[in-house]
Amino acid sequence: MTIFLMLSPYWGKSFFFFFLTFFRRLFTGFPAGIASDEIQIVVLSFLGISAALLGTFLQLRKMVMLANSLSHTLLLGVVFSYSLLGPHLTFLHLILAAFVMAIITTFATQLLHRFFSLQEDASIGLVFTTLFALGIISVTLFMKNVHLGMESLLGNVDMLSLSDARASGILLVALLGLLFFTYAPMKILCFDESLAKTLGISTAFFHYFLMLALSFLAVTAFKAVGVILILSFLIIPYLIARLFFCRLRTILYTAPMIGVLSSLIGVAFSRHLLSYYGLAISTGALVVVVLVFLYVLAYLYEKKASRYFRQYRLRRQTNAASDHKAL
Repeated sequence: MTIFLMLSPYWGKSFFFFFLTFFRRLFTGFPAGIASDEIQIVVLSFLGISAALLGTFLQLRKMVMLANSLSHTLLLGVVFSYSLLGPHLTFLHLILAAFVMAIITTFATQLLHRFFSLQEDASIGLVFTTLFALGIISVTLFMKNVHLGMESLLGNVDMLSLSDARASGILLVALLGLLFFTYAPMKILCFDESLAKTLGISTAFFHYFLMLALSFLAVTAFKAVGVILILSFLIIPYLIARLFFCRLRTILYTAPMIGVLSSLIGVAFSRHLLSYYGLAISTGALVVVVLVFLYVLAYLYEKKASRYFRQYRLRRQTNAASDHKAL
């Protein structure tokens, strides 16, 4: 491991020199191949873009809690898929398992909500904690010799390869294509569900469409950030963009850029801590911390800017009233 790190072009680089090295290698076409840090940036950036786009619609549809539920119940589907197929397990099998778990989660949530008179958030909490607990028990029973444990929760970007970069790239292209063709009905459905039903737009179809897309994202992100941290990628970029913009199209442009920026900063900071202090900290967790930090900065700036503009408008109104009285 030490030999590999010494061969990395980013070994020994400080936080700011990391960016200098990265952009120099980027503009020269990555001579001598793509380093591990660059694969991490590519995968996390692609996931950040996909999650920001999908997370925007999930939050407008008020499906964040259901996304939280699926991110936990996915573990049970992965365990059963591996126990049934073993070494023959493929990415397609994981996608199918995730979608099946999405349907089970949604069905069980609606069952508790309608027939047991539980509030929807309470039924979601009951379902995902139960299925997540079963997933953890299944890991200890059926996957003792598989290094899943904490990596299933937090991910491990050090294990990423070019195949993971291709998978995240395919996910991003597929999601962009699907959103391009479904943007108009999705926009109507998010802001006026009654109008959508009047126009014949199927609420159920787009509900399961979002769940299927979320299943793809969760499986693709499983190795990089685990089953829990992906929630931050879904939620925080939208929240930051929403502080400054109201139009959906502008948010869809801004939120992915925030996801990419946080990925760059997180990987650079992780390398800095490892090179200078010998601290091997989860890069996925650092990216989430960066996202939270950016949100706090954006919130404070937006509040300060709003206060300044309110005072500016008040001064203008006061001056205008004074001028009017003088006349």
